[in-house]
Amino acid sequence: MPSNEVRTVVQFGNEPGLSRGKKRKKNKSVWKRSKSKLERNSEKLYLNSRGRIVSEKQFFHGVCSCPRKCRLLLSLEKRKNIFQSFYNLSNFNLQTAYIQICQIVINKGRHTAAQNHNKRSKTQIHTLPKKIGDIVPVCKSFFKKALQVSDGRITRALISKSRGGELIIPPLDKR
Repeated sequence: MPSNEVRTVVQFGNEPGLSRGKKRKKNKSVWKRSKSKLERNSEKLYLNSRGRIVSEKQFFHGVCSCPRKCRLLLSLEKRKNIFQSFYNLSNFNLQTAYIQICQIVINKGRHTAAQNHNKRSKTQIHTLPKKIGDIVPVCKSFFKKALQVSDGRITRALISKSRGGELIIPPLDKR
């Protein structure tokens, strides 16, 4: 049975005249993992590494029951703008830098008896911008709900801050 098929034999090695062609360049923007990261950082619906659908981040309308009355300090519209501007950054490193900027770390206010060996030596003040150049201190739970971030994300953002409170380069996204 003769056929009109052309068969090619691919041989690997250093034979003269054998051209392997150019190596493809990496196009990370089409990788599933990169797409998933971008969608996660942009508050969109995405598939996690196990193939499960993770819903998008929802804006927090709720009530803060702390004595500071944080919900009254920022209007609903302003909180929504903060939430959208945070997720419009769409870059994990820029979002981490934003979290660092919104945190103020100062020395602990008062020390009691020397026998009490408390590990805490700093105080964290969480702030959100009210308008350009004006910041409002808020409680940690309100801060977390306003940006829809976890305790761990806030802690990891603060690890790279120096002791004096100056801003250092945020840690790179290692995912």
